[in-house]
Amino acid sequence: MELSFVPLYESQGLWREAIDLLEAEGFTLWKFKLMFSDHVSGRMLQADGIFTELLECRQMRSTNETCIIDKLRATGVTVRLEPGVC
Repeated sequence: MELSFVPLYESQGLWREAIDLLEAEGFTLWKFKLMFSDHVSGRMLQADGIFTELLECRQMRSTNETCIIDKLRATGVTVRLEPGVC
């Protein structure tokens, strides 16, 4: 998932909001993959967050729940799925 550490465009959700929402749904952050940083200061501006779902949460999830991807997109977070995911 694309996580921004500073606002890069209007109405954008930032990294902490996305991580909090995913953790509430039973996911945990596995690692960051640097997307890009400020070439002058070196500050990381955006990274891909790789998340994993806890097995017990997956087993408890009902088919009627709103998809976590839709919840994230509603907050302005950019979500890209790898092939074969979801």
